[in-house]
Amino acid sequence: MKTFNINLKNAAMFVVSLAICLAIFTGCQKEESKSNNGPTKSNEKQITSFKFIDPPVSGTINELEKTITVNVAKGTTVVALVPTITISEKATVTPASGIAQNFTNPVVYTVTAENGTTASYTVKVNILDDRDEWVGQYITTCNYTIEGESTSYQYILYVEKSETTLNGIYFKDFLKNCKDLPVTGLKVYAEVNGNDFTIHPQTHQGFEFSGSGKRDNLTININNTATPQWGTPVSFTQVAKKD
Repeated sequence: MKTFNINLKNAAMFVVSLAICLAIFTGCQKEESKSNNGPTKSNEKQITSFKFIDPPVSGTINELEKTITVNVAKGTTVVALVPTITISEKATVTPASGIAQNFTNPVVYTVTAENGTTASYTVKVNILDDRDEWVGQYITTCNYTIEGESTSYQYILYVEKSETTLNGIYFKDFLKNCKDLPVTGLKVYAEVNGNDFTIHPQTHQGFEFSGSGKRDNLTININNTATPQWGTPVSFTQVAKKD
């Protein structure tokens, strides 16, 4: 009978080598499996910029609501505006960037991610009118004379709008100390025609206001007359610069 002597050292090396081979084989199979499935595709699908070159204006993107608002000047023709659209990497957009569209009504743009998922943005183009160009906050000084005494106040002039008129020409603190009549927030209304406006006669807290003004770039110049019930007319001027 033959006797076999087992070399424990050689046996241990054999086991270690076998384990290494198995690990390499398993790793190769995993890599092959990953290679077959391909890398994960991007799900990014955003419009990051929307603008027109002519006229040169950019849209405001509301990512939460998926809306884009573009304001263009009065007189702009919107039936064939060409947008320049920037989107997420690896995504596509329909209609495509650089293609003219009729923006008389809102236009829906659909962004498709690399993985096939989509997001739709509604683009609305607003044509501003004369009143929109006036709206804002202006810093001004009101100078006027009451019974021979010159007075001036520095304050903020707010201009708002309604559907038909220019609203909210606020004369804060105007005539505050006149005859103990506190007028801390006075609003008058004006009709706009281009860069000119007219304050039609109207009465506020005992004063009848009338006057006219002109807008020059970011400055409003106002010449006005307020007639108190008990005295002579009070004339005042204002030069208000947009803040």
